[in-house]
Formats: sequence, structure tokens, C-alpha cells
Amino acid sequence: MYERSSFANGASEVSQSPAALTGVFVRRLVLEGFRTYAFLDLHFSEDKNCVVLHGKNGSGKTNLLEAVSFLTAGKGLRGAKLDDVARRGDVPVRRWTVSGVLEKTGETFKIGTGKTFQNPQERRRLVRINGEECKNQADLAHLVPMVWLTPSMDRLFSGEPSSRRRFFDRLCQCFDVGHAGRSLAYVSALRQYNLLLREGGADINWLKALEVSLAKYGSAILKTRAQVAALIKERLEQGVLSFPKAVLSDMPTADEDELRRRFEQARLNGQTSLIAPHTTDLKVVNRDKNMPAHMCSTGEQKALLISVLLAHLQALGAQKGVLPVLLLDEAGAHLDAERKDGFFDYLKTLNTHVWLTGTQAESFEILKQNAQFFPVEDLLNDRACLNAAAS
Repeated sequence: MYERSSFANGASEVSQSPAALTGVFVRRLVLEGFRTYAFLDLHFSEDKNCVVLHGKNGSGKTNLLEAVSFLTAGKGLRGAKLDDVARRGDVPVRRWTVSGVLEKTGETFKIGTGKTFQNPQERRRLVRINGEECKNQADLAHLVPMVWLTPSMDRLFSGEPSSRRRFFDRLCQCFDVGHAGRSLAYVSALRQYNLLLREGGADINWLKALEVSLAKYGSAILKTRAQVAALIKERLEQGVLSFPKAVLSDMPTADEDELRRRFEQARLNGQTSLIAPHTTDLKVVNRDKNMPAHMCSTGEQKALLISVLLAHLQALGAQKGVLPVLLLDEAGAHLDAERKDGFFDYLKTLNTHVWLTGTQAESFEILKQNAQFFPVEDLLNDRACLNAAAS
């Protein structure tokens, strides 16, 4: 069923410091048959907010982050197919599970997800919350907000617009858990619509019905993006650490009738482009240099991206009183020492679980008092890692 945006218009801000805001913590993580891990059972300290996974390239650091990313809604930080995350081997059925014990606002809950032997042809991952099957992943997104940065995003602003849309839509989902569902419905309708247009001779009433659906979902998507962009822009105006000041472009909006007319006109006139959710872009400018982000160096692009992420955290905390779990894969790469130290110092103040990866533990010395350090190579021994302790 179609759901209107649950974004709180004009909501008063929650007056709390970052340390006082509500976060989500993973207290235990269990993997079975996931990527390079045959079995893994990790317990995490209650007095540290950061987890540092360190080891050689290819040792399994990102695989572990990806497993954590399956504790929220979506396809994980790699966007992988269900069979692709299963451990390679001779087992014909690609079975895998990820489960965790998490804590939020003092309450503990259990999440289990994966692909089981009972449903070998299942294309949707099974999710259970406290033992009960979760029919709608929006429930999972509401319970465990989560955002991530990966090395593939280091040059996000000079890459494809679709990558920027995916990144920004994840930020939007933290404010409005229904955003992901509407985005999926929009993509499904758009796929059907484009197929009919390519084949030609489609029933005009069918095309019009799809245009109504595209307008219904699309207008809500545009509205949420615009609202989140406005909140992030406000935070960016105040400056974020010692990072370059990023300026976001305004996101376009359109009501249902206007967006439906756009699709109709594009169809009648044979247009190949229109202003709609699948064509809009996240544009950022480095105000310090008055330069579009895509023209900046890799290091500057990374700093601008982190500025947007931190502004998002501040805006989310102010509006919702909640902070997401942060997964930061090689987050310190391309940053100079001053910016990296400032970034890590800020992470220590967050009352939520922050996961970081890197090749050298020494790179995270500034987090020594606030993080558990796990040498990932020690976690790959088959079942020997049960109840593994941090080094």
C-alpha cells in the first residue's frame, strides 16, 4: 500500500548535545557462511562507541562491515545479490545468516537475517526481529538507522548521478523510513513504463495508469529529498569541523499533478529526459574555492563528502533525537592528518556505534580509549573465533 511521507514538517528541534542523543549499538554479532567467514561470534564492549577492524587488504574487513549493514533494511553496503554474499564452497544451496543483539535507548533486541535451506529459491532475505518474521523492512529501518561510507564513494561527486542518488536516498531514509519503499515502487513502475514505451503499441490506459503511479511515488520522493537537503544545508552553513564548507544545491519538487503532466508530455513529445526522481542530482560546491565538487581533488571530495555526512548526523539528531550506526570503510583515506584527527575526535563524541576499517591499527591511535580493536586475520579461523575478544 502506498504511504505518504512520514517526514515531520516544521518539527521543533530536539535540544540535545551529540553525546546525549540516542544511538544504536551492536552488542553481539554472529555470522555463519557469510563471505569469508565460516562462523564468527563477536561480543562488543559496552563502554566504547567505536570498533576498529584492521588488517591487510583482502583480509575481510569490508566483508564484516557488509554483514553489519544487513542488520538494517536494504541490500547491504555493496548492494549484493543474496547468493553472492554466501561463503564460497561445495554446498549447492547458498545459505548464510547474520544475527545480532542490539541496544537502543536502553532496550535490547535481536535481529536475524539471511537465506535459509528451507527457501533455496527465495529472492528476498528473511528477517526476524525478536524471533518474529518481519514482513516490512521499513520496520527494520526504523529500528536500526544506518549510513555508510565506502572507498567507492571517495569520488562520489565526479561519478555517476545514480550513485549520488543512492547515497542521498540512504540519508533520507534515516528521516523517513518509508522513503526506501516508495523508491522501490517508483523504480518498479518506471521499469514497466519504459519497457512499454520501447515495445510500442501499448494500451494508452495502461501507460496513463503507470504515469499516475510514477507521479504518486515520485512526488513524495522529491518532497523528502528536498526537505532533507534543506536541513543538511542549514547545518553546513554553520561549518563542519575544519573541513571545506560544502554547499548543496536545492532539490526540485513537484506535486502529483505536475509530475504526471511531465511524464505525459514527455511521452507525447518523444522526450528522453524530464525532471523526475530518476534524473535529479545531488550537486555540491566547495565554497572555500568556489569550485564544483566534481572538479576538486580526491582528498577535497572526500572531505566534502564527510562534511555532508556529519551535517546529516547533526540534522538528524536535531529533528529525530536519534543517531544512526556509522560504517566507515577506509574513512581516513585521502584525508590530511589535521582533518583525519578532527574527524576521529568528533566520532568519539557520538553516542552511537561507529565502525571503522584500515590496514594499520596505528592509524587509529587517537581512538585508543574509545574503540575496540580487532585484527581481522585472527577472526577467520573456522569456529576458533567464538566469543573473540578485542586486542
